[in-house]
Amino acid sequence: MVHFQVAEENKIIGRNNYLTRFIELFTNKRIRRATLASWVVMIGQQMCGINIIAFYSSSVFSNAGATNFQALLASLGFGAVNFIFAFPAVWTIDTFGRRNLLLFTFPNMAWTLLAAGFAFNIPDSMPSAHVGVIAAFIFLFAAFYSPGEGPVPFTYSAEVFPLSHREVGMAFAVATNLFWAAVLGLTWPKIYDAMGSTGAFGFYA
Repeated sequence: MVHFQVAEENKIIGRNNYLTRFIELFTNKRIRRATLASWVVMIGQQMCGINIIAFYSSSVFSNAGATNFQALLASLGFGAVNFIFAFPAVWTIDTFGRRNLLLFTFPNMAWTLLAAGFAFNIPDSMPSAHVGVIAAFIFLFAAFYSPGEGPVPFTYSAEVFPLSHREVGMAFAVATNLFWAAVLGLTWPKIYDAMGSTGAFGFYA
């Protein structure tokens, strides 16, 4: 079975090499649309702010007024919510559909992240409410992210390209994702210093 699949791929690819197929990501009209679509969903995953919270979760909760132990527990909770709420995607990604999952989860991710940012304005005289409300909205944000913008970009990018260009197309899509993860991870401290908690969260919302 694998032999016949490889044979069919060779027929489709023909004499093209990897560099030629990479250039066709931007020159072939059909493949260019697939490249643009995969780029949009991949960069959308980074611009939604999920990896900022993942990379700096302990710092985010510490800045909210949590103790070091509380910040670690909240970070653990964030990871657990992200893990648990990824399971619905197993059943909904083919029934509900990739597009519908994105359209449903993106607006909910925006308002929960914005609410988490505004929750930083709760007076420090109410430390329990301050940390608890921020954590609750961040957990809700992760719950909406996990079945939607979490798995969908990778699934979509793997399927949108024709078989002949799937390897190079998916490689470009993942490279786009990881490049912007690095950019946002490196720039977050300056964004946070310049805008503060509410402004920085609102920026990504």
